[in-house]
Amino acid sequence: MERGSQRWLIALAAIALVAFAAGLVEVWRRPAAVVRRIELAGPLRDAGPALEALEEARQTKRVKAVLLAVNSPGGDVAAAQDVFAAVTRLREAGKPVVAAIGSIGASGGYYVSIAADELWAEPGSLTGSIGVIYERLDVSRLAGRFGVAREAVTAGAYKDAGSMWRSPTAQETAMIHELIDDLYAQFLETVRARRRLDEAALRRAADGRLWTGRQAQALGLIDRLGSWQDAGRRAAELAGLPAETPIEDGETGPFAERLLRRWLRTAAGSAAAPGLWEVRWQAAGG
Repeated sequence: MERGSQRWLIALAAIALVAFAAGLVEVWRRPAAVVRRIELAGPLRDAGPALEALEEARQTKRVKAVLLAVNSPGGDVAAAQDVFAAVTRLREAGKPVVAAIGSIGASGGYYVSIAADELWAEPGSLTGSIGVIYERLDVSRLAGRFGVAREAVTAGAYKDAGSMWRSPTAQETAMIHELIDDLYAQFLETVRARRRLDEAALRRAADGRLWTGRQAQALGLIDRLGSWQDAGRRAAELAGLPAETPIEDGETGPFAERLLRRWLRTAAGSAAAPGLWEVRWQAAGG
């Protein structure tokens, strides 16, 4: 082996050793009690990463409270319900959860936020959008113009409902309205229970529009105005911890994988980019 190659191998081995040692020191020097910050960012599609992070926080003894940092326009109904249930399990385990809405926490993003013990937002945050949207693309006229036809063989009167290749029948439209109305009713039931709104207040707030954080507080949709740092200190307070308790970003995965991330951060000299999750209750245009 050439001497130059040997030097490179020695240098890489030294970097790996230093990174390994730094990673172990980071683990050993962890504070005994922390507020775990879990970020929910982007459209809610796959709830898996968020569920993993929330469950890891629930099982980690040193995590005494959770700050849920929400920046999402919403997304799939079932994904939002899964995250809501995971946040509820955290609270039932005795770990306070405070949600903080950043730029936007609307529709499904708002839904997951109200699972927390308290909900914070900035005065200029966008939230609300309590409603359900169903969209379909109709290319039937365009296809006809170019002589494109599509055939489908189905079993079940409504199996082809929603097809973009034809306009829906009146019966199909009525069926879709029933589906949307049921999802909307589920949303309203949860908001009513978590925010303790009477029917008049609920109907005023839940007409599908977006509200600023300041408007949402006046409507009873959120608890307080402030930054995510303020919300993190409140989470510590709810857990009976000092206000200066560290707020720690959550990492998921097996121990070896998490340790490897720390090695890479140390070797690169910079923090790894946080994993975004695309965890349809969704704000229009979101």
